[in-house]
Amino acid sequence: MIRGSIKAGRFIKADGCIEASECIKAGGFIKASEWIKAGGFIEAGSFIGSTTFDVSCEKLTTKTLPFWRKFWAEMKPLKGWKDAILEESKCWTDLRKLVSDEEAEKICAWDGWHPHHRWHLEMFFGLKQCIELKTERKEP
Repeated sequence: MIRGSIKAGRFIKADGCIEASECIKAGGFIKASEWIKAGGFIEAGSFIGSTTFDVSCEKLTTKTLPFWRKFWAEMKPLKGWKDAILEESKCWTDLRKLVSDEEAEKICAWDGWHPHHRWHLEMFFGLKQCIELKTERKEP
């Protein structure tokens, strides 16, 4: 664990865990093969990815979606936009504009999402600026 904060102008990537007693912030993605934990906030200019989906902090903020286009195109609530999602000429900003706020709320409300995916979608669509999380992480 880092006492204090971890900040990077680009990205933070670890083959293991990323843990700070205060905050974690990156201009790009934050990605770990284990957990990501901060005593304060976690903020990424891109996505936050934990292979174990174990992320804990007070407040979480992201800008883009993790994974690849094919993953999102195959998700049941997004199938109506599959062709547009898979269109390589479109960037994530274009995809964000494909759905109305009402459609985005319905997409995010689907009960099949893992919470990690729902958080990213809610922020991606602009429904939430950040997600408030509990700071406690269960030990295995």
